[in-house]
Amino acid sequence: MSGLDIPSAAAYISITCSVAIVWTTFTFLIRTFLRTKVNGPFGRDDTACLAATILGVAQSITTLVAIHYGLGYHAYALSMFSFDRVFLCTWIAEQLYILSEGAALLSISFLIQRITLLRKHHRICFTVAYLIVIWALSSWLLHIFKCPLPRPWDILNADKCLDRVAVRLSITISAALLEVTNVAIAIYVV
Repeated sequence: MSGLDIPSAAAYISITCSVAIVWTTFTFLIRTFLRTKVNGPFGRDDTACLAATILGVAQSITTLVAIHYGLGYHAYALSMFSFDRVFLCTWIAEQLYILSEGAALLSISFLIQRITLLRKHHRICFTVAYLIVIWALSSWLLHIFKCPLPRPWDILNADKCLDRVAVRLSITISAALLEVTNVAIAIYVV
């Protein structure tokens, strides 16, 4: 966006985050309206969805703050202070993403549990919910400590950190497996 003196990478990130904030907020408001006016009451699935919404909006806001410090800009235009702030903001945003994804997965499991009638289906849904909580906490801790303390967000010393690609792949693949599990359960109970 040359008119605003914003590099295109930063502009694309800011547009995506802004749309995500608006879309996520409106989607939750529509869900809340439907629960209050059409098919209430609120349940565990709505609470998990609220947590996912709050964490997702916080993740997008944190990414917008990272753009303020230089995310999406060329490295030669940034100071070491800006590098540090960008790394810190993206580190926090990635943690919020993991937690929001876990809350969204929990919301799906709880929704499936809510609409099923058989007790054995409830147990299956709660088992998957426990697996999701274990995944979210272990992925969150793995991400927090992938680089050594006292500055776990500092990825400039890559030789002291865990392999970032391997960490990201393990988190993403295990989350995808949990999503497929939720889909399989939904198909099974119907």
